[in-house]
Amino acid sequence: MVSNLHLDDPPYKYQDDVCTRFLDGQNLIIQAPTGAGKTRAALEPNIIGFQREPLTAYPQRIIYNVPMRVLARGFYEEYDSRARLKAWKPEWQPTIQTGETPDDSLFEGRVIFCTVDQMLASFLNIPYSLPKRLDNINAGAMIGSAFIFDEFHLYPQREMMLTVLAMLRMLQGLSRFILMSATFSPVFLKEIGRALGAEVIADPAGTPLAQGHFSDITALTTRQRTFYAEDGPLTAEAVLARMGGAERVLCVCNTVDRAQQLFLDLRRELDGDGECRLLHSRFYRDDRRATENFAIQQFKEKPGQRVVLVATQVVEVGLDISSEALFTECAPAASIIQRAGRCARREGETGRVHVFQPYDDEGNLNYAPYKDEGQEAICHKTWDALNLDEFRGKVIGFPEEQQLVKLAHEEADQAFIDGLDARIDARIGEITDCMLKRDAGYADSLIRQRDTNAAQLFIHDKPNQDDRLTEKPWRREALSISKGRLARAFEQMPAAGEIDAEFLLCVENAREIDEYTTEYAWEPVREKSEIFANWRFVAHPHAVTYTPELGLILQPGNVPATPSPDAPEKPWDQPVYEAERFYEHINGLQLAYTSQRTISKRVSNGQFAKHTLSPLCAEVDYPLRRLCARLGRDVEQAERLLRLTLALHDVGKLNTPWQAWARAWQRLRQENGYPPGVIPLDDDAPLAHTDYDSDNEAERALQKQLNRRMKRGPHAGESAQACLPIVWEATGGDPFWMAVVVGAIMRHHTPDVDNAGPFRLSPGSGPALTHALSLFEFEQEAARWAGSVTAGFERGSGALRNAVEGITPSYSSYDAALMYFVFVRALRLADQRSGGYWKDYRHTNLVAGEEKRGD
Repeated sequence: MVSNLHLDDPPYKYQDDVCTRFLDGQNLIIQAPTGAGKTRAALEPNIIGFQREPLTAYPQRIIYNVPMRVLARGFYEEYDSRARLKAWKPEWQPTIQTGETPDDSLFEGRVIFCTVDQMLASFLNIPYSLPKRLDNINAGAMIGSAFIFDEFHLYPQREMMLTVLAMLRMLQGLSRFILMSATFSPVFLKEIGRALGAEVIADPAGTPLAQGHFSDITALTTRQRTFYAEDGPLTAEAVLARMGGAERVLCVCNTVDRAQQLFLDLRRELDGDGECRLLHSRFYRDDRRATENFAIQQFKEKPGQRVVLVATQVVEVGLDISSEALFTECAPAASIIQRAGRCARREGETGRVHVFQPYDDEGNLNYAPYKDEGQEAICHKTWDALNLDEFRGKVIGFPEEQQLVKLAHEEADQAFIDGLDARIDARIGEITDCMLKRDAGYADSLIRQRDTNAAQLFIHDKPNQDDRLTEKPWRREALSISKGRLARAFEQMPAAGEIDAEFLLCVENAREIDEYTTEYAWEPVREKSEIFANWRFVAHPHAVTYTPELGLILQPGNVPATPSPDAPEKPWDQPVYEAERFYEHINGLQLAYTSQRTISKRVSNGQFAKHTLSPLCAEVDYPLRRLCARLGRDVEQAERLLRLTLALHDVGKLNTPWQAWARAWQRLRQENGYPPGVIPLDDDAPLAHTDYDSDNEAERALQKQLNRRMKRGPHAGESAQACLPIVWEATGGDPFWMAVVVGAIMRHHTPDVDNAGPFRLSPGSGPALTHALSLFEFEQEAARWAGSVTAGFERGSGALRNAVEGITPSYSSYDAALMYFVFVRALRLADQRSGGYWKDYRHTNLVAGEEKRGD
């Protein structure tokens, strides 16, 4: 059963088995060796699902989750190339979402390669790559998607792994999934399969390759890796003494600090006899990519000179490189096997794997970062197993790898799965708490521990004078670093007076001015605890070191560190608005809901790429159907109420003060020399947007001047309150649907809204409302409903509070919240896309009109 996913080779027999079972409706857990083509096995049935009719019968989004961003990037680049060569449909072109490459921060793609951290943070309503006002936009993308979880064994068990299992239980019957790894222990495979109701595809422990699922994969039966457990630390001298004639050499350290030191030592000792490069997570994007590309090119085949790559765990997965000799510090067996997958990777190759014990600067055995969740004990068991006669100096194939994992991991895995059902249920309660409170601190227990949880670090000497850092910090590239490592570095930093710096480390202080504007100030860090409570920081260039060869070093250097460069544009960061009449804005939403559109979008490499947006009605159809099937509700009513939500969401802008402010702003712009917009000043139709360029400093100052004289006020809560009579009639007063529709309208600008302020319906609003409702196929009710809008009130009613309570998730009740997430996502995406759709529509009609006049 082959799709057009790959260019040539037919699938292996286990890949065909995966395809058949998954398309038959089974969720799967796969254990397959490194290099066996797990990625293809998981992607192919999902791509076939895109082509099946009817489209409503299969998920229309694939989210491919990996634990490391380098892996996401590798898969993205491979399948982006294949998609172009195989002429996939434009909307199937892959996208990528990682902290380093946040090209799809709204999860709009149909095939998304992302880190698990990014996906989980979005589901939890604490998305890492978005401002807080957009906290509720991404959770709906996870409902009704097809998930692939690769390298599952690398997920922190107590945090990330348990949260993934709980999420899948919450989405049971709504979303599909495949879990994959080369290194599951037998007890783990069996219990996870039971807990999730998934089928397991794996060879029983000890099964010879020739008799198992993977017997037809020639590369697995012809490659050879010999393992050696070495006494002493991993040093330049140890590497040089064992390197022999190997030209492609890979060294892997457990920490960035040791990798940097080993790189410096090896480069000095090699003294020009070959090329030595360093790769870890603390590089700016372009510098890291240059090294990755160099490694991929040089490690494809014998390079004709010695090439040594010193790296950290970033090479465990993702980089398609094959070394002849691997030198690594001891780590959990699963990680050792992954690292070994970068040695003698291809058919017919032979290689050596040398494993050393990790020692710190004081000469103490130190397994950091493998300290928690019994990881240190697993490292000790791994070292003990590698010194057994059955492994030391022996060729290790897939059956032997399984045995190594069993010896090192089974005890810890057994502890994890004991009482698993109860722990999953408890985790669901924690997830719903996080969804409700939207507190980023939950990431420490639900995604990664706070020591390993990533912070963003900018480098700048005057952050409070930089327009990007004070208004849109995401427009500068940040370095990713664990909070624990940053906290330790802060304690060791010199006093500010000892170096030429006004500060050493600053922390972000974000302040919401109104529902449209957030200002960012940067204040000196005074206590270590501030680092664990926040996630964005600025280091002074004199307090740290950065070079393209070494990356970030958390101590002063001989020259100032390279400041943070500009970052690529974000799709949700819309700096320029054009004025739109109310009905024009709603028409834009209607087009976004029903039409496909291809846009040119700047991505992280600075280039522009074509990106096709599917109609939102196609995105929401499958999740709506699955949710309604689970809840026993009518899907046609659900879709009708979603259209009503889109039509009514901005009624609060028909408030008399809002319209007065919009008119005053349009006049003030023209009085100050800005060109007139497309809407004349004497046009009295209600407005939904005004002309504004938030990147123009003078225009920002001018708007602040107007805001001191008059306020437009918020509009989202006011929209919900004003439209209550319409929503009541359309839902028949059903509390479930009232909560979903009112909640989505009320929280389409920010998830915090729970009330409404004063409202006076602007004169002349009736025709605009009638037009808006008619655009979404409510022609019969449009005039009557437009007349039933509440014309005036001073504050919100109890119905808004009831809606908030109705969509509040809890352990025992979260179905209304899931439906709300689908509604509010569709609304917020349509709202964001509407301007582009309307501009295209207006341009097309203008051209058509000119052509008609020409005839």
